Formats: sequence, C-alpha cells, structure tokens
Amino acid sequence: MPFTTEKTFTFVYPVPIPIGHNVKIQFFYLTEGVLKKKKTLQLYQPLITDCDTGVEYGSYWHYKKVMAMSASSYEPEEYPLKIRDDIEAGELINGKVKKCRVLTEAFADIWKMQTTLTIEAE
Repeated sequence: MPFTTEKTFTFVYPVPIPIGHNVKIQFFYLTEGVLKKKKTLQLYQPLITDCDTGVEYGSYWHYKKVMAMSASSYEPEEYPLKIRDDIEAGELINGKVKKCRVLTEAFADIWKMQTTLTIEAE
C-alpha cells in the first residue's frame, strides 16, 4: 500500500471538486518582472484536473499569453482548449479530495473567490 499524506491548498479561483474525486494538481512557473525577469512557481494558480470527470480548472495564462486585461465592459475571451506549450511545469501532485470549500470574499465593491482543497496525496 503506497504512503499517503493529507495536504491543504488554497487557490484564487473556484474549484468545486466533490469529495472523493481524484485530482491532478499541476503547478507552473511564470516569468515575472520587467527589467529583472525571474521564473516564479505559481502556488495559488495551478492547473487542476478532476480526473473522475475530466473537468479542468485553471487561470487564463495557462491557455493564452495575455499582456493586459481590462475590467471595463467584460465580454468573454476565447481561449484554446489545450494549455500553452511555452510554460514550464513545476511540481505535480496526484491525490483524492478529502475536503473542499469554495469561499467568496468581499471588500467594498470588489468580490473575489477562492477554493481550499485538502487532498490525500499519493
């Protein structure tokens, strides 16, 4: 029997994966900075796949290189279904969801969502 351990992660978008589902959490590096560029592992924005349903949860930059986004008169953007091939993969975690909480925060007129997942990692 493989050794397993529970790990808890918090992400900056909604990831409503049912308890008991198997997940794959793939972290990626993103190059940041203008003058001094450096690769930073994006701990709060991984690509998460519900292996039982095939549904992916990710951030816009997983799919398309975008220079700037505007909040004015939002219209949906078309993104490819496959992730970009120019982003560097970091840590990969596979496991089973033990707890899932999707939370909304409000600061005046700014609303943000986040998800906390506890998984039993393999």
